[in-house]
Amino acid sequence: MSRWVSRSIWNRFMPILQSACERKHSVDLQDLLLRLTFDNICGLAFGKDPETLSPDLPENAFAMAFDRATEASLNRFIFPEVVWRFKKYMRLGMETTLSDSVSHVDKYLSAVIKSRKLELDSNPNPNQDHDNLLSRFMRKGTYSDAFLQNVALNFILAGRDTSSVALSWFFWLVSNNPAVERKILAELCSVLKITRGENNQGAWLSSPLAFEEVDQLIYLKAALSRTLRLYPSRPRGLEARRGRRRVARWHVRAAGSRSRTRYIRRAGGRRLGERIAWRFKPERWLSPDGQSSSRRTRSSSWRFNGGAEDLPRQRTWPITD
Repeated sequence: MSRWVSRSIWNRFMPILQSACERKHSVDLQDLLLRLTFDNICGLAFGKDPETLSPDLPENAFAMAFDRATEASLNRFIFPEVVWRFKKYMRLGMETTLSDSVSHVDKYLSAVIKSRKLELDSNPNPNQDHDNLLSRFMRKGTYSDAFLQNVALNFILAGRDTSSVALSWFFWLVSNNPAVERKILAELCSVLKITRGENNQGAWLSSPLAFEEVDQLIYLKAALSRTLRLYPSRPRGLEARRGRRRVARWHVRAAGSRSRTRYIRRAGGRRLGERIAWRFKPERWLSPDGQSSSRRTRSSSWRFNGGAEDLPRQRTWPITD
């Protein structure tokens, strides 16, 4: 994993930002982060780098088909079922785009799986080039092409947009909070002084941070946790029920019914509570002594909806429509 991420950041992402700084040009940071995470996820999933994060920012056919399929699927989530089913039957609007895009993604992944099987058959000994999720599944057992394709696709869906969105919100929040930025930089400098030497600042940027160094960045972790709490990468979810469930005394949801769940910021107070809940305060995720990260419990503060400071998919307080 570190091999893919380090190579993309140092050889592609950083030179693009450096060139933009020298020319005093603005960049679309969210687009760059989306390309960065897409290249990393594809490399981790099936060991093939689409190289969408290049100096000229080329358009990749697989990435474009993936984006169109994601957007068309989102429309199914927004519009009533009868509407998108009618469009699908009549092949109207983005339903035609969805069909073509999914077909393109399937063909691309099928070709990758076939080529990877041929490579593993010709060279069964694992090496660095085959250190990816798809190759590991192939070496562990016998799986169908459809199963391997779904594994790679789900891995891309889970890690691409979520990571880029979280990083975009993080940099936006840090840029609007100079005090937090100074604390993050001070923590980085203090860790690098210990691990790489105080008088050898050239070694600070010579190589990416090691896992042991990242583990000491307590305040940075708190800032990322606070970002995910304020702006969840997955703000909505769709849940279906297998059996009947009584939600309240007067309301029972039938089996197969679906509900939309929003993971958003919510405060119990109308004035002071809401203003405090919306602040970018990483200190809320630190222990009292500031030496370790701490997750607040629901019972710690009634003003913040019972103190629910957990992240999405980690017992975040949901609001169900």
